Amino acid sequence: MVKRKPLFVAIAGISIIVIICILSLYKSPFETYYSNIVKNLNRDETKTKVRGWFERDYNYTQLLEWVNDTLVFDTTYNDPERHWRTDPSVIKEIGRGQCGEFSILYVAACLAHGYDSRLVVAVNVSDPNNWTDLHVWAEVEDNGWVHVDTYPGKFNQPYMYERGETGDWGDDIGSDVKIYAFEEGKCEEVTMCYLS
Repeated sequence: MVKRKPLFVAIAGISIIVIICILSLYKSPFETYYSNIVKNLNRDETKTKVRGWFERDYNYTQLLEWVNDTLVFDTTYNDPERHWRTDPSVIKEIGRGQCGEFSILYVAACLAHGYDSRLVVAVNVSDPNNWTDLHVWAEVEDNGWVHVDTYPGKFNQPYMYERGETGDWGDDIGSDVKIYAFEEGKCEEVTMCYLS
């Protein structure tokens, strides 16, 4: 009688490894969306264009002021085109936006000035088939990642979300709300950085 158990175990083990590898390559639509935005912001062409808007060097706090002087916060949620405004030139031209547009413009300006910066997104993960963005902000590298909420314009106050300063979703951080940071070629869950 031929023993087939070792062969079955080997095939099952290889199958599990292949499935894990395939799943690790899969990016959710949410991750793909923000990864593509950051990829565009890191393109040399984009950085050169954005840098051309400035006549002098700005530090990253001055860039936050510049963004808030450049854009008007728009509370219009029914504009179907709004969510697709991810190009910093288009955002600047329109001159209005919400947290996502403010953050994209800020990260673009930081990258154009040579500061490492990334987009940070709080997302409701309670429905695995339809993650909902709750808020978008930025982080800039300065001996570690520094929290920058582009609208309302706050620095280094990562626990403000727990306190409900930008909505009622802060109570769910760590359970239904996860927080992800996007930089060139990388998506990192940073939820614990926003919990006191």
